[in-house]
Amino acid sequence: MQLELLKQKAVEQVGRLRGTPFKDRIQDYKSTIKFLDRINPNSPLALDFALRKYEILLRDISATLELVAIYDMLSKSSTTMRIGDQTKTLLFDLTELVVRTEAMEYVRSHGHGKLFVPHKISGSFTNAGAIVRSGEIDIGLSVEPEGCAYAYFFEAHGLPVLHVFADFDDHGGIDYRETEDLTRLSGRRVLLIEDDVRTGKTLKAVLAHIEHFGILELQLFLGNLDQFQNINAVPTRIAKVHSNNGQSSIGEQGLADDEFVAFFSGLCDRYQVFRNPPK
Repeated sequence: MQLELLKQKAVEQVGRLRGTPFKDRIQDYKSTIKFLDRINPNSPLALDFALRKYEILLRDISATLELVAIYDMLSKSSTTMRIGDQTKTLLFDLTELVVRTEAMEYVRSHGHGKLFVPHKISGSFTNAGAIVRSGEIDIGLSVEPEGCAYAYFFEAHGLPVLHVFADFDDHGGIDYRETEDLTRLSGRRVLLIEDDVRTGKTLKAVLAHIEHFGILELQLFLGNLDQFQNINAVPTRIAKVHSNNGQSSIGEQGLADDEFVAFFSGLCDRYQVFRNPPK
């Protein structure tokens, strides 16, 4: 019964995409629904799988419908405006500005005294989402000050994130501070969130202080560009490294950029970046 209700909701929402600029997504959504319709609800394992996949599917469809609403609002705001590539680019740029502002507020809220602007705003959002959806990570650990800027995107995708401070002091050593209780790392698969790795000293200091939690597995996300990374300096205890690859141009990233705009549409409303459309 639960799966049938979710299916009906998904089918109804997909139907609302007909005649919109995003009608090309309908077939993919229908294929997913068709596959999930084959799941046996009497199998606890299969049922749990289907429920989680329906949750992801409905969230994705909802984000697309929000994007449709934004484009519809823009098209009504001027008799001469039409939703084309230029308008999409402007909407993307405006959303990125709002998200950068929000990410900086997130950094300020952690009070470590250093403001750090994340590289590749939309790319960070997209890559964080892919890592979270992989199911390989249970919790994040932001290595501040730089890692904090990227932790924002992982939390946006629903990953719980804890924070530590680890930075070079005036004498070339590492100033390490635990800013909150880290016991939630115990027995978990942990993603370290950092900007770059040069010497590996910061990461080694963090690992030395958290190993006693019995962490199941460690992975690492590096937010800065590849040319600033010294992968050879990554401690061997870390099983996997995620680089922040991907383009932030709407022409090159396309669908991912549309999802970025849709996901953060609520922020644009909160910052009141648009005038109310005419009645």
